[in-house]
Formats: sequence, structure tokens, C-alpha cells
Amino acid sequence: MSEILVSCPDCGTPNFTPRGLASHRGGTACKKRQAEAVAVIAPALTDSEKIAVRDTIAAIKMVDGGLKRAVYGALVAGMGLAWLHERAVSRGVRNSGDGFKAVLEETGVNRSTAYRWMNAFAGTGLSIHQPDSEQWHATIASLKEISESTSLRRLTLGAAAENSDERRMDSLISREEQGDAAAAEALDKVSSGEWSLVQAVRAASGAAATKEKNRRDPIYLDLGAGDGGLIGLAPKAVVTLANAFARWDDVPPAAREKFRAAWTELVANLPPDFRR
Repeated sequence: MSEILVSCPDCGTPNFTPRGLASHRGGTACKKRQAEAVAVIAPALTDSEKIAVRDTIAAIKMVDGGLKRAVYGALVAGMGLAWLHERAVSRGVRNSGDGFKAVLEETGVNRSTAYRWMNAFAGTGLSIHQPDSEQWHATIASLKEISESTSLRRLTLGAAAENSDERRMDSLISREEQGDAAAAEALDKVSSGEWSLVQAVRAASGAAATKEKNRRDPIYLDLGAGDGGLIGLAPKAVVTLANAFARWDDVPPAAREKFRAAWTELVANLPPDFRR
């Protein structure tokens, strides 16, 4: 059975539940109580001025509450984005395995805004823990307390520094998403450990400047002209696999299971000479 709605006997505002009415009359929202408060703090004002003061104070309190909620939401989002971004960068995971990118695509938040929120969280000095752990929830509770005394200015902090690994990685990812094959190859070499991010950015930039002059089909497997060593995408994939297996203990169980299924399918389709 629904509760009966009542009006405030002091100011006439309608549609309160009994509990809501008690909160309304005990707080600062009741217009009669607001008027009484204005009469105390500014007794010499005219009636029109008192109304302006009352409504302005109420509006500011409303804005203040909204800003605190916005700061809290941005700080929690910054923590989650920072954790996802670190995972994507450290594991060299992109596309379907990139949780950071998935969040941006789903919400429409651009990278510069995401970086501002991540930096805002970093400015709190709190550490990031495993999601859904006791420490994770404790950090969220701490962010709630911090947001009560934090200026909205915290959310306008700049994006990651131009020379940071964070910016280098995301510049390559953005270019790869736009179909830049050189950026994709550079990211593969970073994932395999063959190149640093600085080397990858320089190589991708150089390739972009001359891409119309040096376009060619990819080499999957061949011997180099000099020392006769293996070249092409297949040897790079082997290096990438070796690096992944070396860090296998850090891979989430669900990802391991999916990869195991993909590996089983690959082994089932090995060329005949691999089965001798």
C-alpha cells in the first residue's frame, strides 16, 4: 500500500511522504524556514531582496551538492580508468581486450577528459587496488570523503604530459584505430619487447610521412637478405607468445581459458610438416 502524500504546513509545498516531510521541515529546503533564516542574517533588506537572497542561497546549495557529486563520480571514474589503462599498457592488449577503450566507446568520453579524471584521482595520493577487493571499496569510500571538500578545479587538471609513455601509447593506439598500419606494426613490436615506445612513435611517424612511397604487401615468413635470419609477422608472433607465456601468472583466468581454446584450434590446423 502506497504512503499518503502530504503538504508542508509551514510553506505549503506538496507531495511529501511523512518521512520526507520531516526531513524537509528539519532541513533548509522549507521556504518558510529559509525566510526566517534570511530575516536573521539580513534583517534590513526589503521583502524583494529577502526573496532574492533566499532563492539564491537555495540555488547555491543545490549547485554545491551537484558539484560534490560530480567530483565524486569523476574521482571514482578516474580510479577505474587508471586501472584499466595500466592493464592495457602493461599487457600490450588492444581492441577487444582493451577495457579502457571499451569504457570510452560506451560512454562517449574522450581521451583528454579521461586523462583529466585519471590525474584528478592521482592527485588524491590514494593507491589503486584490485577491483572489488576490500581495499578497492575502502578507496571509493575515501573518495567520497575527499569529494566533500574538493574544488571542481581538481577536474580541470591537464592531460598526461606530452613526453609520457601514457601519451605515446595512446597516440599509437589512436592512429591504429584510424587504420594506420605502421602504428599497428609499431604496437606489435612494443608488445613483443622489440621496441621501446619512443622507438615505436618515431618509426610510425616516419612511416606515415613516406607511406605512399613504400607501400607493400606484408611478409608473413621469410629469410633476411643479410644473415639469413627469420623475418616477417610469424617470427614476431612467436616472440610475442614467448613474452606472454613468461607473464602467464599475471593473466586473468578467464583470459587464459579463452586463449587456450584459440591455441587448441591453432594446433589442430598446423601444417603437415609440423606434425612429423
